[in-house]
Amino acid sequence: MTHPDHTILCAAPMQGFTEAVWRHAHDSVYADGLRYFSPFLRIDKGVVRSRDLRDITSPLNSPFRLTPQIIFRDTFEFSTLVRAVTEAGFSAIDLNLGCPFPPQCHRGRGAAMIARTDVMSQVAELMRDMPHITFSVKMRLGLRDSDEWHPLIDILNRIPNLSHITVHPRTASQQYSGQLHHRVRRHTRQLRPSGHLQWRHHHTAADFRPHTGLSGNCRHHDRTRTTHAPIPDMRMARPY
Repeated sequence: MTHPDHTILCAAPMQGFTEAVWRHAHDSVYADGLRYFSPFLRIDKGVVRSRDLRDITSPLNSPFRLTPQIIFRDTFEFSTLVRAVTEAGFSAIDLNLGCPFPPQCHRGRGAAMIARTDVMSQVAELMRDMPHITFSVKMRLGLRDSDEWHPLIDILNRIPNLSHITVHPRTASQQYSGQLHHRVRRHTRQLRPSGHLQWRHHHTAADFRPHTGLSGNCRHHDRTRTTHAPIPDMRMARPY
């Protein structure tokens, strides 16, 4: 969906809520090109969870635009998830480096991956060898330190098929409350601009509610997306 000011609106994922049935119902009422991201797919007992695959392959997903999101802790999980998603017919994948929930972080996934630059360097090399896939990244600033993400900049700059980065300007330990680290905008200037690097900040999600059908339970967490495309994007809903 394109808002009158040309901002592209995206529905961020919520586990157990924004799955295929919800996306289908929402799109049937607000069918105006809104982009949807799936709740993250993950590995369970060495294989991709079947319920996650059923969600992204459901016939209810047609005809709107859906980008599957994956969460991983090593190159094995990354490669396994990418293979499953591409075999399901998708060519765009969102990487979750922002989940703050302890059960995922304790396994080295989500926001915990931000500090694991050795693993992310290996993942970046794999991504470079997949030019047929367009990747994006959703991330926080770190687990407890808001500067943890700085070493990731060089790694992200080496990925030519990275379309955009979504930054939630909090650490995982802050969860969904606490002071926003607005100085993050200054550091994004170090990111590789292939096209126009733009920022757009909206004070409240209320301005978009008539266009998206957002309920009172959906909140805008002052997340700002850095995009390497001419048009900035914004996701709305409770992120993780």
